[in-house]
Amino acid sequence: MDSPIIITHKKLRHEEILSLLKKFDSCFDPPFSCSVNLEEYAIKLFNNACFVIAESANNILGILVYYKNQAQHEIYIPYLAVDLSFQSLSIGRHMLEELVRHVGLNYYTIVLEVMKRNTRAISFYRSNAFVCECERGDKLLMRRLLVDANFR
Repeated sequence: MDSPIIITHKKLRHEEILSLLKKFDSCFDPPFSCSVNLEEYAIKLFNNACFVIAESANNILGILVYYKNQAQHEIYIPYLAVDLSFQSLSIGRHMLEELVRHVGLNYYTIVLEVMKRNTRAISFYRSNAFVCECERGDKLLMRRLLVDANFR
């Protein structure tokens, strides 16, 4: 890759969100569109979510979507995807690091759900300080502490 990879927070238009959901649909097994209506989900994300984007030469290589729960000081990640051709470049890790840097000490934890059978994703999250908290049907709830409980 000749151009640098830039990781940044970005406000996205509804059309951009829908386009990215379609672009990264095949990164999931089964495809993400099998479990949600992408058009409806894009509207929900547009209205409520924040985005960390990885891009190079105006090509989006990865997206991390998150919600802020200010009452519980918690970040929830419902969606993280990296283009299959670029998954060995630590883009996912860099997007998570940017999220942690951005939310600072205002949030105590990051939570997410991952399919139990997605061992590659589970390994990725564990290598990025997430621990399995509980099982929810065919998913695991994973959590990463951002602030030591003694400092809350």
